[in-house]
Amino acid sequence: MATIKDVAIMANVSPSTVSRVIKGNTRISKETTQKVHDCMRALNYVPNQMARSLVTKRSKTIGIIQKSGGNSIKQNPFLLDVLTGIHRYSDNHAYLTIVTTSTTEQELMIEVQRLIQSQYIEGFILLY
Repeated sequence: MATIKDVAIMANVSPSTVSRVIKGNTRISKETTQKVHDCMRALNYVPNQMARSLVTKRSKTIGIIQKSGGNSIKQNPFLLDVLTGIHRYSDNHAYLTIVTTSTTEQELMIEVQRLIQSQYIEGFILLY
């Protein structure tokens, strides 16, 4: 997997310049920005979200809490449409989603508490 340093070497710029291009800094020339983007594509570079979250203190991750229940909940076609819509919207805004469900409300509460304590989730969508 390519790193920001690999992109910088290929583009003949500093890693901080690559970082600024990724962030959309307008002080970087259009030529340099294009060169960095071309190198990112050539190397199949994808920014490391975990590393970015350490710096930005944002995980860009949303938790989806699905109501526990029997087969009637699982077989509801509307639920799949809702999850698909949430995922598409999140993806368009560079967010990840984590879906959690459980067989009992107590287990679900424990899972949600773990997610909150991990500070990895920025917010939740409740599907109730």
